[in-house]
Amino acid sequence: MRIRNIKKRKFKPSKKVLIAGFIGFCIALCLWIGFATPNTILYASADASYDNTNSEMKSDNVQDALDELYQCAQDKEAVAITPKVGDYIKMTPSTSSYRAEPKYTGADSTQTITPTELNLWRVIRVNADGTYDAVSEYVSSTSVTFQGKTGYQSFVYYLNVLASKYENPKYTVGSRIMGYNGQTEFITDTSYFDGTSTKAGDEWTSSTSGTPDEEYLGRGDSLYETDYNLVKAAYGGTDNRYAIANKVGTTTATIYWLGSRDYDWGGSTSFGFGGRSVGTSGSISSNALRIYSIGSWFDFSGSRALRPIITLGSWIKATGTGTSGNPYVLK
Repeated sequence: MRIRNIKKRKFKPSKKVLIAGFIGFCIALCLWIGFATPNTILYASADASYDNTNSEMKSDNVQDALDELYQCAQDKEAVAITPKVGDYIKMTPSTSSYRAEPKYTGADSTQTITPTELNLWRVIRVNADGTYDAVSEYVSSTSVTFQGKTGYQSFVYYLNVLASKYENPKYTVGSRIMGYNGQTEFITDTSYFDGTSTKAGDEWTSSTSGTPDEEYLGRGDSLYETDYNLVKAAYGGTDNRYAIANKVGTTTATIYWLGSRDYDWGGSTSFGFGGRSVGTSGSISSNALRIYSIGSWFDFSGSRALRPIITLGSWIKATGTGTSGNPYVLK
């Protein structure tokens, strides 16, 4: 009987096996430390050094190495996604805190927003270039105040500045405040509402309707309707209730700003300028910021929450399925 030669195979462990082995070793080490004899000196995993010379890892202690390996495993599971309208996406902005500037809001004091608190988004449009527009599921916990001539002049501009703080360059290519669709951001000619004349009441003899030629002078617009309708459609229909949003961390419906101005004409001796918002019923309203009435000009203020829209890049990868219970988590 002929005995066949048996060829020895070289054992080459896979990366997964190495990672699993390392994690197992670390767990065993932690258990050993945890059950060590009482009154002996114990060490936290962050205090145990790790030699990263051959691993190509950045960590130099056991805890960070574990965290890095976990993140690596998560990233390996991420795949390229093509979200559709209505899908949910988790993405945390890169800015943790930002102070709104009174020179643009016209408010009496500085207000601080916390962009990282808004991290759940819903796709409202798939763009032709492969990017995705997504609106925040919730509105900010902090309201931002706009007031008077200054607030009206820079209203749309500064709302877009605030919206940009909700971006994360790893995933986003742009942003806007909900309702922005090409409106004049910063009005340079303020003569129709700065108190130097009352020509608005004589020349603009109707309230905002459509998008008038004088929009750049402050007469208002209806361009907000694009985003307003996109959001409602993504949430289920055309009824105004689909535009309702809760304050983050609560179930409380909250008023939020739209990037749109409103001009209201009540006659040559009574007219006003305001910023639009979405109310707790989902309907559109206007908050007066500057009013002329019977010979005098008056400044008013309005405080509303923020509901930004971000534009996600075409390259995004994620885990999850995009549902409310299992949203895409960007990686």
